[in-house]
Amino acid sequence: MNHWRKAFAPASACLLSAAVTTATAATLEEVVVTAQKREQSMQDVPVQVSTVGGDTIDKMSMVDASDIALLAPTLNFDSADEARLFNFSIRGIGTRSFSIGVEPSVSTVVDGVVLTRIGNAFDTLGDIEQVEVLAGPQGTLFGKNSSAGVVSIRTKKPNMTEFEGRFKATMAENNESGYELSLTGPLSDELAYRLFVFDRQAEGVAKNLFDGTDENGIDAQGLRGKLLWEPSDKLSMLFTGDYSEKDSNCCAMAPHATDGGQGSANARFNLETGDYDPVNGYAVTTPEWLGVSADQFGSDIKTDVTQLNEQRNWGLSVEANYEFDNEFTLTSITAYREWDSYTSRDRDSSYAQLSGLNPQEVAWMMGTTAFGETASAAEIAAARAQLGEISYNSLGFMTNADGTLGTNNSLEFNETFSQELRITSPMGEHFDYIAGLYYGKQLVERDLTIAGKWNRNGGGIADNPITNIDRLTGAVTCADASCYKYGDTITSVETENISVYGHLNYHVTEEFTLFGGARYIDENSTWKMRNAVGPYGNHFSFLRLIESVPYLDELADAADLGDADALSRLTAITGDATTADYRSQTRVQQSGAALDAVNGYGSQGGQGALEFDYDYSDTAVIYKIGGQYDISPDMMLYASYGTGYKSPAVNADIFIFDEIGDIQDAPTQPEESEGFEIGLKGSFDAWRFDLTYYDTDIEGLHTDGSATGGGARAVGRLVAGDVNTSGIEGNFTWAATDALTVNGGFSSGKAVIDDPDVTVGGESADGTLVLLAPELKYNLSLDYAFDIGNYPAGLFWTYTYTSKTYYGFGENQPRDPFALSSLVFDVSSPDDTWTLSMFVKNLFDEDYNSSLRSVSSTQGGGAMHTVARDHDRYMGASFTVRF
Repeated sequence: MNHWRKAFAPASACLLSAAVTTATAATLEEVVVTAQKREQSMQDVPVQVSTVGGDTIDKMSMVDASDIALLAPTLNFDSADEARLFNFSIRGIGTRSFSIGVEPSVSTVVDGVVLTRIGNAFDTLGDIEQVEVLAGPQGTLFGKNSSAGVVSIRTKKPNMTEFEGRFKATMAENNESGYELSLTGPLSDELAYRLFVFDRQAEGVAKNLFDGTDENGIDAQGLRGKLLWEPSDKLSMLFTGDYSEKDSNCCAMAPHATDGGQGSANARFNLETGDYDPVNGYAVTTPEWLGVSADQFGSDIKTDVTQLNEQRNWGLSVEANYEFDNEFTLTSITAYREWDSYTSRDRDSSYAQLSGLNPQEVAWMMGTTAFGETASAAEIAAARAQLGEISYNSLGFMTNADGTLGTNNSLEFNETFSQELRITSPMGEHFDYIAGLYYGKQLVERDLTIAGKWNRNGGGIADNPITNIDRLTGAVTCADASCYKYGDTITSVETENISVYGHLNYHVTEEFTLFGGARYIDENSTWKMRNAVGPYGNHFSFLRLIESVPYLDELADAADLGDADALSRLTAITGDATTADYRSQTRVQQSGAALDAVNGYGSQGGQGALEFDYDYSDTAVIYKIGGQYDISPDMMLYASYGTGYKSPAVNADIFIFDEIGDIQDAPTQPEESEGFEIGLKGSFDAWRFDLTYYDTDIEGLHTDGSATGGGARAVGRLVAGDVNTSGIEGNFTWAATDALTVNGGFSSGKAVIDDPDVTVGGESADGTLVLLAPELKYNLSLDYAFDIGNYPAGLFWTYTYTSKTYYGFGENQPRDPFALSSLVFDVSSPDDTWTLSMFVKNLFDEDYNSSLRSVSSTQGGGAMHTVARDHDRYMGASFTVRF
């Protein structure tokens, strides 16, 4: 392993060069976790838990939740071309979907509050107490959306006894800067506060050769305030409020090539010239066309649309705990959160002007100007007015500063209210338990406008309508107005969840405990769709005119009364020459149960709208049973069997409508898991370990992909096949001396499609790896303390290896194995009032891809990879002052 030799050489040299005196006696501190909703020693919990402490997060200058995956071997992170799509997976299982109607398989919890959309978690980290990664189904205590596991983040609480202050400034390459201020202390004998404020900025690491800008930079600010009130030794109330915002030109992707070709097995991705192809269109994502040297690890891009991502995240919560005289504790957690993410991006990832329509093209599409003629200001205004009347989003929302319209203008909005009430018994001689009620209500809405040019055959188009793409400017020439596509959507899913749960431990003997828990879930959802398409359809579906919006009916009524202008506008939008032609089309008003009546397609492109409100509901009971046996005071063996649940899914976004049946068949079945695991944990003075074997079946995994079929029902591009994940994982900590601590962990297993009916390209995908599921991942860290004179110093080194993974079903779009390493050196004052730290990330300048994606095939196709902050090695330093 060359990586190991490279890693140990500099680390060993640093360690040996330090003049220190080490002691041989070392004792580990106990790690306390809340994996079972009460504070317990990690070694006493019959759950596979990986932890990352707040000190480690601070030492490594971790600023994003995705960094946690470097130190938790069961956890993997997937970036994307939009920040709202970032996601976690555990044991190879996660949700990789574009749709707001698909919930995550890994639940993310911050201070006891469930984040229903995972994008909430990817703001700047700071003032963290500990992160816990719980592997396997955790639904009995943590509820739905934890069928694969839980990432639980705990932030620091106010200090009731003394004042503490901390300021940290960080500077790094690419003009990265960060500032953090933390203040805490008592306000009175009963009241204490904590305030955390941060600011972080960095230039992008991807270079746009089209205009010379840097892409993937960030500008983020935020604060968190806490107020702890303890009026008696029985009652405590913790009030928390936070707000953060992050503006970035995220998330540019570079052209990806393997073995001289591009990306996947799809022939469209392997074209090596930019020449016109009568079937597949212009291969705009080839090296010659992009003007970029496409390779596996490039960081250059060439796009004509400015990447834009703006996120806002805020929330309020109150946690109240009351301890009764019999030591039972009643806990209430009330929370409200909002999160929104606005994006505009280049869908074709090239400088070909395929994404969006300029004002002239809008006039040609709407028919206010004859194709090929120059539109007047009045004709452009008329076209925009007509477009506005048949659209659901405002013209201001969908229009960029340069007048271009529909460059994937997307706003995802999430609003959540939750209330949890639970009773926790004291740890009893014979039994103890937790029982609770949970209520949650969430609204997830996506407003989306996408316009542009169609660059291929299909969808009823016999010939590609594009006749030329200028290689210097990227300007697109079309044969006629059928080239111009437009889609506009407001879609939302509102969900109400009521749950009752309990967990019981029965101590049969002092050494042997049986445990079990269950949760009843009752959920009701409403999917609302408002979908408008232009006169010649949209990019993503073969949807035709199936319903007239009221505006079109009004035009037809006016035309019947002799209004020539109304008839002209009706003809421009629908292609129907007379009102009789217009009324002859099959158009059905949809709402609720009337969806089954949708059965018609118009003869021309999708000019109409689809409107419906669709209610669906489900109930479920999930459970967990098991036992644990204390082999000795230092070792514990446990085994458990549990089930998990994730709500039925709807592929709620604009691009789902390959067939109208995609709506009629919604929702998919729920994602249900059942798993067995057996674990061994040991804790001694100088070292501790855990080792776990697991085997979990998932029925109806929800994920986007090109696979079809499956024993479970699939809807549109939402695959719902069966999956199995099994393997061995473990963690260890060894206090080798008082000066040296060694941490490590590994996960070795396979997450595969376990469904003979799932096919890719006509071939069975049974037994192939699922997306983003490495068969091996391991990490190692060395934490070494020494003195430089009277100044305490330290070296902290980490190494993480991830084996080959795939981003396409059927083991297509491979990502090569990679290893990332970081090194930190710090020195502090003798009185610990300041610390100077220097760090190197991606120490050995490893080439790797944080994620792969496919470009829309309607615009040429191609494979792209994200360009992460540590795409290349970079260095930085921080200075911390404590007062």
